[in-house]
Amino acid sequence: MNQPILLYSRCKVSLEEEIINYLKENPGASIREIAEALGLNYSIVRTIIYKLRSNGIISKSEKGFYILRDRSRYAGLKDTTKTNVDTLVDTMEQLRSLVNEITKRIESLELKYENISKDLSVYTSLKELVIQLKETIDKVNTKITFLEKEITNLKKQIETLSKYTSTLRRVVPSKDRDVKSSIQALLKSQGVIEVEEAKKIADSRIIHELIERGVILIIGPYIVSKEYYNQFKRKFPIPLSEERKLNSLERKLLKVMLSEGLAYIHGGKEYRIIE
Repeated sequence: MNQPILLYSRCKVSLEEEIINYLKENPGASIREIAEALGLNYSIVRTIIYKLRSNGIISKSEKGFYILRDRSRYAGLKDTTKTNVDTLVDTMEQLRSLVNEITKRIESLELKYENISKDLSVYTSLKELVIQLKETIDKVNTKITFLEKEITNLKKQIETLSKYTSTLRRVVPSKDRDVKSSIQALLKSQGVIEVEEAKKIADSRIIHELIERGVILIIGPYIVSKEYYNQFKRKFPIPLSEERKLNSLERKLLKVMLSEGLAYIHGGKEYRIIE
Protein backbone atom coordinates (compact mmCIF):
# COMPACT_ATOMS: atom_id res chain seq x y z
CA MET A 1 0.00 0.00 0.00
CA ASN A 2 2.99 2.36 0.52
CA GLN A 3 4.54 1.63 -2.88
CA PRO A 4 3.12 4.75 -4.68
CA ILE A 5 4.63 7.03 -2.01
CA LEU A 6 8.01 5.34 -2.35
CA LEU A 7 7.87 5.64 -6.11
CA TYR A 8 6.93 9.29 -5.88
CA SER A 9 9.89 9.91 -3.58
CA ARG A 10 12.13 8.36 -6.22
CA CYS A 11 10.99 10.81 -8.90
CA LYS A 12 14.20 12.81 -8.38
CA VAL A 13 16.12 9.82 -9.72
CA SER A 14 15.07 8.72 -13.20
CA LEU A 15 13.61 5.23 -13.26
CA GLU A 16 15.10 4.91 -16.71
CA GLU A 17 18.56 5.68 -15.30
CA GLU A 18 18.07 3.11 -12.54
CA ILE A 19 17.19 0.45 -15.10
CA ILE A 20 20.05 1.47 -17.41
CA ASN A 21 22.52 1.37 -14.52
CA TYR A 22 21.21 -2.05 -13.47
CA LEU A 23 21.54 -3.43 -17.02
CA LYS A 24 25.02 -1.98 -17.25
CA GLU A 25 26.01 -3.95 -14.19
CA ASN A 26 23.78 -6.96 -14.98
CA PRO A 27 23.60 -7.41 -18.75
CA GLY A 28 21.13 -10.08 -19.89
CA ALA A 29 18.72 -9.44 -16.98
CA SER A 30 15.01 -10.09 -17.57
CA ILE A 31 12.16 -7.66 -16.84
CA ARG A 32 11.15 -9.66 -13.76
CA GLU A 33 14.72 -9.70 -12.44
CA ILE A 34 15.00 -5.93 -12.93
CA ALA A 35 11.64 -5.33 -11.22
CA GLU A 36 12.53 -7.53 -8.23
CA ALA A 37 16.03 -6.09 -7.90
CA LEU A 38 14.87 -2.45 -8.01
CA GLY A 39 11.63 -3.04 -6.10
CA LEU A 40 9.52 -1.79 -9.00
CA ASN A 41 6.20 -2.94 -10.42
CA TYR A 42 6.58 -5.41 -13.26
CA SER A 43 4.26 -3.41 -15.54
CA ILE A 44 6.22 -0.20 -14.97
CA VAL A 45 9.53 -1.89 -15.76
CA ARG A 46 8.06 -3.45 -18.88
CA THR A 47 6.82 -0.02 -20.06
CA ILE A 48 10.22 1.62 -19.51
CA ILE A 49 12.05 -1.26 -21.21
CA TYR A 50 9.77 -0.91 -24.22
CA LYS A 51 10.50 2.83 -24.35
CA LEU A 52 14.27 2.31 -24.08
CA ARG A 53 14.17 -0.31 -26.82
CA SER A 54 12.15 2.03 -29.04
CA ASN A 55 14.78 4.74 -28.53
CA GLY A 56 17.55 2.30 -29.46
CA ILE A 57 19.12 2.48 -26.02
CA ILE A 58 18.79 -1.20 -25.11
CA SER A 59 18.24 -4.40 -26.99
CA LYS A 60 17.19 -7.94 -26.18
CA SER A 61 19.07 -11.16 -26.66
CA GLU A 62 18.08 -14.75 -25.89
CA LYS A 63 19.38 -14.27 -22.35
CA GLY A 64 17.79 -10.90 -21.65
CA PHE A 65 18.27 -7.14 -22.10
CA TYR A 66 21.59 -5.26 -22.45
CA ILE A 67 22.90 -1.73 -23.18
CA LEU A 68 23.55 -0.86 -26.83
CA ARG A 69 25.72 2.23 -26.33
CA ASP A 70 28.05 3.76 -23.83
CA ARG A 71 26.54 5.22 -20.70
CA SER A 72 28.16 8.60 -21.46
CA ARG A 73 25.64 9.07 -24.21
CA TYR A 74 22.97 9.26 -21.56
CA ALA A 75 24.66 11.80 -19.37
CA GLY A 76 22.10 14.33 -18.38
CA LEU A 77 19.29 11.97 -19.43
CA LYS A 78 17.53 12.88 -16.29
CA ASP A 79 17.31 16.50 -17.32
CA THR A 80 16.67 16.06 -21.06
CA THR A 81 14.62 12.87 -21.47
CA LYS A 82 12.96 12.42 -18.14
CA THR A 83 10.67 15.32 -17.46
CA ASN A 84 8.42 15.79 -14.48
CA VAL A 85 5.49 14.75 -16.68
CA ASP A 86 7.20 11.43 -17.44
CA THR A 87 7.78 10.89 -13.76
CA LEU A 88 4.15 11.58 -13.02
CA VAL A 89 3.12 9.19 -15.80
CA ASP A 90 5.24 6.49 -14.21
CA THR A 91 3.70 7.22 -10.86
CA MET A 92 0.21 7.12 -12.37
CA GLU A 93 0.96 3.76 -13.92
CA GLN A 94 2.01 2.51 -10.53
CA LEU A 95 -1.15 3.93 -8.98
CA ARG A 96 -3.35 2.34 -11.65
CA SER A 97 -1.76 -1.01 -11.03
CA LEU A 98 -2.27 -0.69 -7.29
CA VAL A 99 -5.83 0.52 -7.78
CA ASN A 100 -6.51 -2.57 -9.89
CA GLU A 101 -5.09 -4.79 -7.19
CA ILE A 102 -7.11 -2.99 -4.52
CA THR A 103 -10.24 -3.28 -6.69
CA LYS A 104 -9.70 -7.01 -7.03
CA ARG A 105 -9.24 -7.33 -3.29
CA ILE A 106 -12.39 -5.31 -2.68
CA GLU A 107 -14.32 -7.55 -5.09
CA SER A 108 -12.93 -10.59 -3.29
CA LEU A 109 -13.97 -9.13 0.06
CA GLU A 110 -17.43 -8.32 -1.30
CA LEU A 111 -17.80 -11.90 -2.50
CA LYS A 112 -16.72 -13.19 0.90
CA TYR A 113 -19.16 -10.80 2.58
CA GLU A 114 -21.93 -12.01 0.29
CA ASN A 115 -21.13 -15.62 1.17
CA ILE A 116 -21.06 -14.75 4.86
CA SER A 117 -24.43 -12.99 4.48
CA LYS A 118 -25.86 -16.09 2.83
CA ASP A 119 -24.47 -18.25 5.62
CA LEU A 120 -25.98 -15.89 8.19
CA SER A 121 -29.30 -16.02 6.35
CA VAL A 122 -29.21 -19.82 6.38
CA TYR A 123 -28.27 -19.78 10.05
CA THR A 124 -31.15 -17.42 10.82
CA SER A 125 -33.58 -19.66 8.91
CA LEU A 126 -32.29 -22.72 10.74
CA LYS A 127 -32.59 -20.93 14.06
CA GLU A 128 -36.21 -20.01 13.30
CA LEU A 129 -36.89 -23.59 12.24
CA VAL A 130 -35.40 -24.90 15.49
CA ILE A 131 -37.61 -22.51 17.46
CA GLN A 132 -40.69 -23.71 15.56
CA LEU A 133 -39.71 -27.33 16.15
CA LYS A 134 -39.31 -26.67 19.87
CA GLU A 135 -42.76 -25.07 19.98
CA THR A 136 -44.23 -28.04 18.11
CA ILE A 137 -42.52 -30.47 20.49
CA ASP A 138 -43.92 -28.55 23.48
CA LYS A 139 -47.42 -28.78 21.99
CA VAL A 140 -47.01 -32.49 21.33
CA ASN A 141 -45.77 -33.05 24.88
CA THR A 142 -48.81 -31.18 26.19
CA LYS A 143 -51.12 -33.37 24.12
CA ILE A 144 -49.28 -36.49 25.27
CA THR A 145 -49.75 -35.44 28.90
CA PHE A 146 -53.45 -34.85 28.25
CA LEU A 147 -53.81 -38.23 26.52
CA GLU A 148 -52.02 -39.97 29.38
CA LYS A 149 -54.57 -38.52 31.79
CA GLU A 150 -57.41 -39.60 29.50
CA ILE A 151 -55.96 -43.10 29.27
CA THR A 152 -55.70 -43.27 33.05
CA ASN A 153 -59.35 -42.23 33.37
CA LEU A 154 -60.39 -44.78 30.74
CA LYS A 155 -58.51 -47.51 32.57
CA LYS A 156 -60.40 -46.65 35.74
CA GLN A 157 -63.69 -46.73 33.85
CA ILE A 158 -62.78 -50.08 32.31
CA GLU A 159 -61.95 -51.48 35.74
CA THR A 160 -65.31 -50.26 37.04
CA LEU A 161 -67.12 -51.78 34.04
CA SER A 162 -65.23 -55.04 34.50
CA LYS A 163 -66.36 -55.25 38.10
CA TYR A 164 -69.93 -54.42 37.09
CA THR A 165 -69.82 -57.00 34.27
CA SER A 166 -68.52 -59.64 36.65
CA THR A 167 -71.42 -58.89 38.96
CA LEU A 168 -73.89 -59.09 36.08
CA ARG A 169 -72.42 -62.41 34.97
CA ARG A 170 -73.15 -63.78 38.39
CA VAL A 171 -76.63 -62.27 38.60
CA VAL A 172 -77.98 -62.59 35.02
CA PRO A 173 -77.68 -66.38 34.66
CA SER A 174 -79.67 -66.82 37.83
CA LYS A 175 -82.29 -64.38 36.62
CA ASP A 176 -82.37 -65.98 33.16
CA ARG A 177 -82.97 -69.38 34.69
CA ASP A 178 -85.91 -68.01 36.64
CA VAL A 179 -87.41 -66.38 33.53
CA LYS A 180 -86.98 -69.51 31.42
CA SER A 181 -88.58 -71.58 34.12
CA SER A 182 -91.52 -69.18 34.27
CA ILE A 183 -92.15 -69.33 30.51
CA GLN A 184 -91.78 -73.09 30.37
CA ALA A 185 -94.14 -73.51 33.32
CA LEU A 186 -96.70 -71.24 31.63
CA LEU A 187 -96.43 -73.11 28.34
CA LYS A 188 -96.68 -76.44 30.11
CA SER A 189 -99.93 -75.39 31.69
CA GLN A 190 -101.43 -73.63 28.63
CA GLY A 191 -99.50 -75.00 25.66
CA VAL A 192 -99.97 -71.76 23.72
CA ILE A 193 -99.38 -68.13 24.74
CA GLU A 194 -99.27 -64.92 22.76
CA VAL A 195 -95.85 -63.52 21.84
CA GLU A 196 -96.66 -60.14 23.39
CA GLU A 197 -97.58 -61.83 26.65
CA ALA A 198 -94.30 -63.77 26.63
CA LYS A 199 -92.31 -60.55 26.06
CA LYS A 200 -93.70 -59.19 29.28
CA ILE A 201 -92.00 -62.05 31.08
CA ALA A 202 -88.78 -62.50 29.07
CA ASP A 203 -86.77 -60.50 26.57
CA SER A 204 -86.17 -61.56 22.97
CA ARG A 205 -82.77 -63.03 23.82
CA ILE A 206 -84.27 -65.64 26.12
CA ILE A 207 -87.10 -66.42 23.68
CA HIS A 208 -84.62 -67.02 20.83
CA GLU A 209 -82.51 -69.18 23.08
CA LEU A 210 -85.54 -71.39 23.86
CA ILE A 211 -86.33 -71.61 20.13
CA GLU A 212 -82.76 -72.68 19.33
CA ARG A 213 -82.96 -75.33 22.04
CA GLY A 214 -86.16 -76.68 20.45
CA VAL A 215 -88.24 -76.01 23.53
CA ILE A 216 -90.70 -73.67 21.83
CA LEU A 217 -91.64 -72.47 18.37
CA ILE A 218 -93.42 -69.40 17.06
CA ILE A 219 -96.46 -69.75 14.83
CA GLY A 220 -97.92 -66.41 13.82
CA PRO A 221 -98.68 -64.35 16.94
CA TYR A 222 -98.32 -67.36 19.27
CA ILE A 223 -95.52 -69.08 21.12
CA VAL A 224 -96.26 -72.81 21.24
CA SER A 225 -94.66 -75.41 23.42
CA LYS A 226 -92.91 -77.95 21.20
CA GLU A 227 -94.37 -80.76 23.26
CA TYR A 228 -97.90 -79.34 22.91
CA TYR A 229 -97.44 -78.81 19.15
CA ASN A 230 -96.32 -82.41 18.63
CA GLN A 231 -99.36 -83.67 20.52
CA PHE A 232 -101.65 -81.45 18.41
CA LYS A 233 -100.07 -82.68 15.17
CA ARG A 234 -101.03 -86.26 16.05
CA LYS A 235 -104.72 -85.27 15.81
CA PHE A 236 -104.40 -84.70 12.06
CA PRO A 237 -106.14 -85.30 9.78
CA ILE A 238 -109.05 -83.59 11.52
CA PRO A 239 -112.47 -83.90 9.88
CA LEU A 240 -114.21 -80.58 9.46
CA SER A 241 -117.17 -82.00 11.34
CA GLU A 242 -115.01 -82.56 14.43
CA GLU A 243 -113.51 -79.04 14.54
CA ARG A 244 -116.06 -78.09 17.17
CA LYS A 245 -114.61 -80.76 19.45
CA LEU A 246 -111.30 -78.83 19.65
CA ASN A 247 -110.80 -76.52 22.62
CA SER A 248 -110.41 -72.78 22.13
CA LEU A 249 -106.57 -72.86 22.09
CA GLU A 250 -106.54 -75.70 19.56
CA ARG A 251 -108.98 -73.85 17.32
CA LYS A 252 -106.82 -70.73 17.52
CA LEU A 253 -103.72 -72.75 16.71
CA LEU A 254 -105.46 -74.48 13.78
CA LYS A 255 -106.57 -71.15 12.36
CA VAL A 256 -103.04 -69.75 12.58
CA MET A 257 -101.55 -72.88 11.02
CA LEU A 258 -103.93 -72.50 8.08
CA SER A 259 -102.96 -68.82 7.64
CA GLU A 260 -99.25 -69.61 7.96
CA GLY A 261 -99.47 -72.46 5.41
CA LEU A 262 -98.72 -75.20 7.92
CA ALA A 263 -102.11 -76.89 7.38
CA TYR A 264 -104.77 -77.01 4.64
CA ILE A 265 -108.28 -78.31 3.93
CA HIS A 266 -108.25 -81.44 1.84
CA GLY A 267 -111.19 -82.18 -0.45
CA GLY A 268 -113.44 -79.95 1.57
CA LYS A 269 -113.65 -82.70 4.16
CA GLU A 270 -110.73 -82.56 6.55
CA TYR A 271 -107.76 -80.59 7.79
CA ARG A 272 -104.36 -81.95 6.93
CA ILE A 273 -100.96 -80.85 8.13
CA ILE A 274 -98.06 -80.05 5.82
CA GLU A 275 -95.02 -81.99 6.93
